[in-house]
Amino acid sequence: SLLIFFFFFSFLKKKRERKTIKIRAAMSAPITETPNALTSDLDKGGASEVLERLRRVDQQLFSGFEQFESLTSASMEEKLERAVKMAEDFIKDDRACIILSGAGTSGRLATYCCRSMNHLLRSNGWNQDEARPKFRVCMAGGMRAMVKSAEQIEDDPSASLSDFAAAKGDAQRALVVGITCGLSATYVGAQIEEVLEGNNSAKKGGSAGGDGNQLSAAILLGFNPAERARTLVMKKWGKSFSVIVKRMLEEEEKEGGQSLVLCPVVGPEAVTGSTRMKGGTATKIVLETIFLEALRRAVAPPLPDEPRGVSKTLKAFSNVIESVYTSLSSSPFLTVMEDGGKCLHQNGRILYLSPSQAFSPPVGVGAMSILDASECPPTFGAHFEDVHGFMQGGWEELVGS
Repeated sequence: SLLIFFFFFSFLKKKRERKTIKIRAAMSAPITETPNALTSDLDKGGASEVLERLRRVDQQLFSGFEQFESLTSASMEEKLERAVKMAEDFIKDDRACIILSGAGTSGRLATYCCRSMNHLLRSNGWNQDEARPKFRVCMAGGMRAMVKSAEQIEDDPSASLSDFAAAKGDAQRALVVGITCGLSATYVGAQIEEVLEGNNSAKKGGSAGGDGNQLSAAILLGFNPAERARTLVMKKWGKSFSVIVKRMLEEEEKEGGQSLVLCPVVGPEAVTGSTRMKGGTATKIVLETIFLEALRRAVAPPLPDEPRGVSKTLKAFSNVIESVYTSLSSSPFLTVMEDGGKCLHQNGRILYLSPSQAFSPPVGVGAMSILDASECPPTFGAHFEDVHGFMQGGWEELVGS
């Protein structure tokens, strides 16, 4: 009987140890890579149920997730306000540029945002050289990655630094906004590290200026808690992304620090790990909140619409998303969803046809149609030919400055 008790006790101990390991793993796992309980059986519902599940998942963009810092928390709004001031400073400085950097979806959204902001500047009389626009992009794989990711480039720090040097050009200082939903992209980390090292060299050499107006700056945007940044050391880079996050957080706490980490947690994706969905939406919201507000303050005469501030802009985005879901749930869109599924099941194709140019106001429907089509293979396992986007002006319009 003692032997039986011993084995039973050992079994319970091992079971508790395995449970403890699982709990620890869950507590440290990237939230962007974990399943969302709201969509555990997403594939079993009809069009109306799928739409409702997606609506509830997207509501987490603003309601937050568990105990983590959310997009609309007071502390995050304070950070976004600081980001606006940083952007305003670089917009007003003729020697400076703003570089948005990302790989895959993040790179495509960076391209979209740069083109949109430059379009706004030109349409409001801002005189800028098209070869040297104020907003510039670094996208892993270049413009070809607008339709298909270049994964071999995404982990190559040498390619990243080459792209960064080309984008910066003759600008004396740059605000680099690195976008990586999971806090993991080597392509982004290498460029942020370049900014940090360049600022350190400038400070040691005495060329930073009394108020830091000779320094570049870096903003990191992701949707995991900062402490859950990737710890894996990348071979070509020789370091992990978590090292860069730690350096940025330390710099952020310093007086006059030229570093800012934005990590609002918006919850797991509807399709596990597909950060091009809710993460993509959050990326667009954050970038446009920062830069539209910065442009309103920096451009004279000011852009249309009175300055609203960060809080009101976020509320406007929330209202728009909710109204879109409300209108879709009571429109022929549900039939379109069902017909689209039937079409693909019968080896058909879905084509987006946009009569608008890529970045024409108000929302650049042309570019978004291309972007959405490009996301279908990695998100839903679609074949490359299953979903295509077409727009007025074609490729030349899409990849222009």
